[in-house]
Amino acid sequence: MQRIITHLTYAGTRDRVVVRVRQRGNADEVDENGEACFYVSMAGGDIPSELVAQWADEFSSTQSVKLQDDGTLSTTTADPQLIAPLTFRAAEAA
Repeated sequence: MQRIITHLTYAGTRDRVVVRVRQRGNADEVDENGEACFYVSMAGGDIPSELVAQWADEFSSTQSVKLQDDGTLSTTTADPQLIAPLTFRAAEAA
């Protein structure tokens, strides 16, 4: 597993968005370990809301990063050349 500390930070904190890249079979999974949902819930946000679901659907349709049932924003690729752009898409989603 690789952890990539990005230049992006979570709103209201100075905590940087960290993205993980790990091999899953013949593909690589890129995710932010559920930290975005954690920060939202700590700020009193409602993750299972209709608004969040709508945002997640719109974002995943254009950026290929999906909000999983466990609250993790993630994507998978078998192309090593896509790891870098997907890392920043996952960070942007977070």
